[in-house]
Amino acid sequence: MKMHQKLALICTATLALTTTAAHAAKPAQLDDGLPTTLRPANYKAKYPTDNAAIVRGEKLFRSDKLSTNGRACSNCHAEASTFGPNFTKPYPHPAMNSQARFGVPKLHLDEVVQVCLQGPLRGTPLEWGSPEQADLVAYLTYVQKTGKMSAR
Repeated sequence: MKMHQKLALICTATLALTTTAAHAAKPAQLDDGLPTTLRPANYKAKYPTDNAAIVRGEKLFRSDKLSTNGRACSNCHAEASTFGPNFTKPYPHPAMNSQARFGVPKLHLDEVVQVCLQGPLRGTPLEWGSPEQADLVAYLTYVQKTGKMSAR
């Protein structure tokens, strides 16, 4: 192999390693270029389990108010079986290509909510610990545990 070919190979390998290291050091972006929203460091999740929160969460889940494209969570998830095979497993767990897309091995349910808001709904992520986020997580936890899409 000639010297310039060796040098080109070394440069290519170095660039690949640098790119891989940089990619692993920070979360990836969604396919549409919007940044991901993973839990802030030291975030302590405290989500309600009461029926009122679950009912409010279901209302948000069926509403298009969190989107910019007129869609609601329920457009993609009309029944419990549409959440995917890992949905019934305890969170955090591998979800939505968590390692490849976000640089983390597992996602929490509240992170999955944020990703869906930014991706399919083209909306803005919710404030961490906001009432809306708490209610959506309460509702989805209910669906996860019961397999029922209606809290009423």
